[in-house]
Amino acid sequence: MARPLLLFALLAVLSGTLSAQLTTYYPAKVWLKNGDRLTGEIEKPDWEKGTERLLYRSSSDPEPQFLNTADINKVVLTEDKLERRYLSRSVQRLYLPDTMPVGDTLLYVQDTLLLQAVVEGTLGFYYHETPGGRPYYFLEKDEVFTQLVEHNYQRVGSGRRIRMKHDRWKEQLQTAMSDCRPARTKIDNINFADETIKRLFVQYNECGGRKRLDYELEYKKMTLRPGVLLGSAFTRLSTRDRIFRDVGTGGFTPRIGGSLLILPFRGDGRSGFLIEALYAPFRTTDDFDNFEADVDYLQLNLGVRNSGIATVFGSIFAGFSISRQIGTPVRLNLTERVLQPTQIGMFGGFSVSGEKVEVSLCYELDDIGLFSPNAPFFYVSSLSLMTGYRF
Repeated sequence: MARPLLLFALLAVLSGTLSAQLTTYYPAKVWLKNGDRLTGEIEKPDWEKGTERLLYRSSSDPEPQFLNTADINKVVLTEDKLERRYLSRSVQRLYLPDTMPVGDTLLYVQDTLLLQAVVEGTLGFYYHETPGGRPYYFLEKDEVFTQLVEHNYQRVGSGRRIRMKHDRWKEQLQTAMSDCRPARTKIDNINFADETIKRLFVQYNECGGRKRLDYELEYKKMTLRPGVLLGSAFTRLSTRDRIFRDVGTGGFTPRIGGSLLILPFRGDGRSGFLIEALYAPFRTTDDFDNFEADVDYLQLNLGVRNSGIATVFGSIFAGFSISRQIGTPVRLNLTERVLQPTQIGMFGGFSVSGEKVEVSLCYELDDIGLFSPNAPFFYVSSLSLMTGYRF
């Protein structure tokens, strides 16, 4: 029990060490409201922590400095060869409480927001998200920004509360797109979704005449992040004959291999599908029962990974594994039935990561036949601590 606790404590320390790497910088140009233009690198706006200020560093001075949103006019950054545009504007936004509002009255407040451009042209479409995760959408025409109204509210009366939807956005789009019939006729037949409305704005700006399309936000369809892994695992043998009794003293073995993260469309950069190929030997001895095992495996892990709190960059992962023996195994007073040539198992764990470095703690239970009536009396498990580097 002491070893797992020690590993968890080590992982917590490493989490704090890696926190210094959490800021990712992207090549960017920044136009300030005082007329200055900056060229260097900037952190991508993170809605969860607010956008009152951004970290910027120039090529001549690597020491980062904060830029306040109120001082910024425009930001253009490049992420994986895709251009991202942001504008800082003073706009009227809806005041919406954290709980569902009562009544359909629209209350507005004046605020300075960093807006991400989704479509720029004769008619613009912009996005902003509050730290609590509430999305705001704005249309822009002749440099006037108007928030699209779409939210739920409660109507109270006769001792009841009825949930209603405020969808004034259709009326707003009908007015803004009145001079483009092909786009206008689609409004009543679409749902409020950013990708759907984005296509509508693009169609409007390509409608002809004096309309123009200057920019369209492109999403990453998929990102592949290969990496290498190096670490150690504590392996041991257990038996079912006495309520999953651990036998043997176990042993530490090296783990080395490669990994691939498949990050899906519009993911957060860390959640996705996980593939790992490892050299995963198994070692254990027991002087009391006089047995020994020294078996080498090549192991393939297939799983999913989900990221949690952005400020910690923590992720949980789980999946299934298949291992195949290589070389000549050493078994003393153990049969092949205990450590079979092919092992099928399941694994789960937790990882913390910086921009490129990652540390993970993983528990693995092999021989999934353990759950069937004909399963062997023995099964093997391991607890591994791995350090990885992603390219």
